[in-house]
Amino acid sequence: MKTVIGSSVGIFAKEYDMELSFTLKTNSGVVFTAATIPEFEADFFVENREEQKLTASFTDGVKVNCTITEAGKITAYIPGGTFSEGGKLYLAIKTHATSTNFADTTFDDYVLVNTKQVIV
Repeated sequence: MKTVIGSSVGIFAKEYDMELSFTLKTNSGVVFTAATIPEFEADFFVENREEQKLTASFTDGVKVNCTITEAGKITAYIPGGTFSEGGKLYLAIKTHATSTNFADTTFDDYVLVNTKQVIV
């Protein structure tokens, strides 16, 4: 018998803590490092339950519900009991990067990701 622990199996019990890691990349595929990463909000939610979410963020140099390695790996920490029902887990990422191409000098982007993880 083989027992695999945590995120390596892709199925999480909603009563238990979760750690999920991801990186942010440029359009050309270059991973943002800790020194170059733009401000972001990452909302984790179960499909069709966007109102019940956990937000991991990096704003004004402050990390909330996450850590960021020097290489740019972001690990979000989701406490047990965050989600009341199971289903597919999604991640909505909003980034805010400096850009003089916009009147407010900020390029705000939004990406919705099916994490391929399931909450049970």
